[in-house]
Amino acid sequence: MKVEENNNELFRGSVWKKWDLHIHTPASFFWKGGKQLKDMTSEEKTVEIKKFISTVNESDISVFCLMDYWTFDWYLELQEYVKENPNSLKKTVFPGMELRIECPVDYRLNIHCILSDKLSKQELIDFKSELYIRSIDKKLSNDALIKFADSLDKSKARIHGFDDPKTLSKDKLIELGSKTAEITKESLTKAFKQIPIDTGFVILPYDTSDGLQGLDWSSHPQDDNYFMQTAHIFETRKQSNIDVISGKKTNENESYFDNFFKTLGNKPKPCISGSDAHTYSKYGCFPSNRITWVKANPTFEGLKQIIYEPEDRVKIQELCPDDKEDYQIIDKVKFIDNDFLTSEILINQNLTAIIGGKSTGKSVLLRNIAHSIDPTEVKNRLNEVGLDLYQKEVSDFRVIWKDSQENKKNDSSDINKKIIYIPQSYLNRLVDKKEGKTSIDDIIKNVLDQDSDIRTVFNDLDFSKRVIEKNITKNIEDLFYVSNDIKNLSENIKKIGDKKGINSEVEKLKVIITDLQNKSGMEQESVNNYNELNKEKENLKNRKNSYNKDISILNEIKSNTYFNQVNFEDLSSDLKKSLENSFSLISEKYLIEWNKELEIKISFLMKECERINKEIEQNNKLLQPLVNIIVESKSLDEKVKKLTLEECKLKSIILEEEKLFKLKNYYQELIKEISLNHSKFYEELFDSRAKIIKQTIIIDDLEFNIDINFQENSFKNNFIDEVCNLRNINQFNEGFLNYYIFSSNEKFKGDIENIIIGILNEKLTLKNSYSKKEAITRLVRNWFYFDYIIKQNGDKISEMSPGKKSFVLLKLLIELDNSKCPILLDQPEDDLDNRSIYNDLVKFIKSKKKDRQIIIATHNPNLVVGADAECIIVANQRGSKTEEAQIFKFEYIGGSLENSFVKPKVNEVLYKQGVQEHVCDILEGGKRAFEQRREKYSLT
Repeated sequence: MKVEENNNELFRGSVWKKWDLHIHTPASFFWKGGKQLKDMTSEEKTVEIKKFISTVNESDISVFCLMDYWTFDWYLELQEYVKENPNSLKKTVFPGMELRIECPVDYRLNIHCILSDKLSKQELIDFKSELYIRSIDKKLSNDALIKFADSLDKSKARIHGFDDPKTLSKDKLIELGSKTAEITKESLTKAFKQIPIDTGFVILPYDTSDGLQGLDWSSHPQDDNYFMQTAHIFETRKQSNIDVISGKKTNENESYFDNFFKTLGNKPKPCISGSDAHTYSKYGCFPSNRITWVKANPTFEGLKQIIYEPEDRVKIQELCPDDKEDYQIIDKVKFIDNDFLTSEILINQNLTAIIGGKSTGKSVLLRNIAHSIDPTEVKNRLNEVGLDLYQKEVSDFRVIWKDSQENKKNDSSDINKKIIYIPQSYLNRLVDKKEGKTSIDDIIKNVLDQDSDIRTVFNDLDFSKRVIEKNITKNIEDLFYVSNDIKNLSENIKKIGDKKGINSEVEKLKVIITDLQNKSGMEQESVNNYNELNKEKENLKNRKNSYNKDISILNEIKSNTYFNQVNFEDLSSDLKKSLENSFSLISEKYLIEWNKELEIKISFLMKECERINKEIEQNNKLLQPLVNIIVESKSLDEKVKKLTLEECKLKSIILEEEKLFKLKNYYQELIKEISLNHSKFYEELFDSRAKIIKQTIIIDDLEFNIDINFQENSFKNNFIDEVCNLRNINQFNEGFLNYYIFSSNEKFKGDIENIIIGILNEKLTLKNSYSKKEAITRLVRNWFYFDYIIKQNGDKISEMSPGKKSFVLLKLLIELDNSKCPILLDQPEDDLDNRSIYNDLVKFIKSKKKDRQIIIATHNPNLVVGADAECIIVANQRGSKTEEAQIFKFEYIGGSLENSFVKPKVNEVLYKQGVQEHVCDILEGGKRAFEQRREKYSLT
C-alpha cells in the first residue's frame, strides 16, 4: 500500500532505490521492540501503527515487505489505518509472511511469501486459510494434547529454548507449537491459487538463517529440485551464491554451475538481501552493507521486473549501481514553443525509449535534444550521408544536465557537452555509400586510437606525412628553380660565345702574337715580364681600392653614436635619472675606447695605402721600358689584348659549364629525391602498421587488422585521366599508364621517377590546363591508405549483410568512446535486419546502458521491452488520435515498463492508460514482446 499517485519522478521511469523485503513488526513472536500486537490495547495499537509509519516514511528505503511469522495481522491493521488516514503512508509496504515448510532435514527450513499490496483483506485471509499448519487449540483434551506433544520434534524444541515437549505446560506447548509449525508443499500451492495470477511470489532463503543451502542435495534431490524451481526469488548475501543463482559462471562455481543451473530450471533468478529487522531501529540496516537495490517503480508491478530481468533489475551491494558522472547525464529537456507541452520531460540515466505513431514527434524530440547540445555533430552526420535538416523547427529548446548546466538551442555558449548522435537511416546510407570519403575509416581509427600506444603511432605517422609532404614540396620547388637556372645558364653560355670557336681563335692569336714578337725583336722573357708586371699592378690597385673603401666605412662608423640612442622615458623618475647618469658615464668611457680602436685600424689602413702607392710607383718604373717597346708595335699590342679577351671568354665558359654540369646533376638528384620521398608514404604506413598490429586489438567480439592499399581508381581518375593527354598517352613508355596496376612500392618508386622525367622532357604530354609543376605535384600525392579489416566472430565486415554491417559500425561508434557521453539513436532498427536487432542490438544496448546514457527513438518493441528500457516517453500529436482535451499539438508523457493502468473515463490519449498499455497499442508486436518476457521465466 502507498499514497504516491502524483509523484512526478515516476515519469523518469525505473531508477535504483533501496528495498528492504524482510522486516518484522509487533505481530511477530520474536519482536524485540516492545509489546507484541496480541498484547496491545486498541489505543496502543494506534500509537504503534503511527510509530511504524513514521519510521518507514523517514527511512531512505523506498519499499518494505512485512515478513511476520504466520500472520498478516499487522499489515491488516495498517491497511485499516491508512484507509482512515489516506495521506499518512508515503512508502510502499507489501504484505508477506515468513513460514517454515516440511522438509526431510533435522533443522527448520524457512520459506517466505511476498504478496501484492493491491490484494484485499479477504484475499489475504483466503491465502492464509489454505496454509495447513500444525497447531494446538486451547480446548484440546488431554489425550489430544499428549498426541500433539508426541508429534513435536525434540531437537527443534531445543533450538527455541524449550525442553522435551512432553514436559511442557499447556501454554508453553501452545507457544512451542506456533514456533515450530510447518506448512506442507501442497498447502502452499493451494494458498497461491486463492489469489490472482502474478500477485504473489515465493522467496526462499538460501545462505541466510534456516536457508536452503543446508539441504543435503545428494540425500534429497527431489526436495532440492522442488524448492529451487518453486522459488521465484532467493534471499542471500554471499556474492558466490548471487553469481550462480543469477546465471553467472565464474572460476569459483565452474565445477558445479551446470548442475546447479539445471536445478534452477535453466533460468537465472533474482537475489535479494533483507534486514530481517525485529525492531524499528534496524529497518533498512542490511548485514555487512549488503543493500538490496531494485531498479523499478516502487510497486508490485515493479517487483515483477526483478523476475523478468534478474541480472539487471536487482543488485546486492553497498553503493547505488550504474553510477554515472553527473556531467554525462541529461536530466531533463523542455520545448519552448506554442505547439509543444510546456512541462519538462524527464530523462532516465540509463535507457530512455521514445515511442509514438507516425509523425507524433519522436524524432522531433530526439533531434532537438541533439541539436541543442551539439549542432555541429548533427549537421556533420546529416551532411555526410546527404540527409536534410529536419523540417519541423521549434522556437526554442532547453537541455538541463544533471550537473545543472544547460544547453539552449541556437545559443553559442561555452558549455561544450559531447554526444554521439546517429540519425535515422544514417548507418544504412553510410554502408551503401560507394564514392567519396565516409566516416567508416574514422570510426575504426578512433577505436584503435583509444589505446595510448597506438594513438602515439598515429600521431607520429601524421607528423611523418607532413614532413614528407613538406620535403616533396621543397623538392618540386627546387626542381623548377634549378630547371630555370639551367635554362638561364645555358643562355648565358651562348651569349658568351661558342667554346669551340673561341678555343680556335685563341690558338690562332697565339701564333700571330708569336710571329709579331719575333718581328719586333722582343724576347719572350720580356713579354712574360711585361704581363706579370701588369697583373701585379692591377692587384695593387684592387688592394688599394679595398683599403680606401674600408677607411671610408670606418670613418662613417666613427661618426655615428648609436649606443647613445636608448629611451628611458617610460621609467619612473628616480630610476630614469639614476640610469641616465650611469649610462652617460659608461657610454663616454665606451666611446673613448671605441674611437681609439677605430683610429688604430684607420691609421693601419692608411699606412698600407701609402706602401701600396710606393709599390705601384716602383712597378711603373719597371714597366715603362717594356711599355715603350710594346707601344712601338701596335699590332702586337692589339693582338695581345684580343688574346686576353678571348682567353677570359674561354675561362668564363669553362666556369659556367662546370656550374651547368653541377646543376644538371642536382636536377637529376632532385627527380630521384622526389621519387624517394614519395616512397616514404608507403614505408611510414608499413612501419606504423607493424607497430599497431603488435597490440592485441580484440574488442569484445570485434577483431582488427590492417592492410596498406593503393588508391588505384583515384590514381587513374585524379592523375591519369585528369592530367594526361589521353590521345597521346600510348606514345609514352609503351603506354604503361593506360591500365596502371600497382605491384610493389619499389616498382612504383621507379615509375614515379619515369613519369616525372616524361613530364619534364614532354614525352608525356599534358592537358593544356596543366603546367609541368602542377602535373608533378598532383602525381606525387599520397596514393596509399590503411585498409582497416574488421571481423566479428571471424567474419569480415565486407562479407556481412547490410544490416549486420550497420550494427558493427554502430558498435564501433559507441564501444570504445572514452568520453562516456550520451548516445542518441533515431530508429536504428531501420538500418538493421530483424535478426541483428534481436540477436545483437538488444544485447548491446542492454550492456552499454549500464555505463552510458542512451536515448532512442524507435518503433521496435524489442528495443523497448527486450532491452528493458528504464523510461518510455510516449509521443502524441493532436490529429493522430484526436481528443478535445489535448491542449498542445505535440505532447509527451514518460514512465516505466511496469507503469500499467487503464482509465476508461479519461479522454486524453496519453493519460487514459499506462506506459505498458501504450507500448502494446503503439508498437507492432508490443503485446507479444511482453508475453515473451513473461514466458522466458515461466510466469503465467
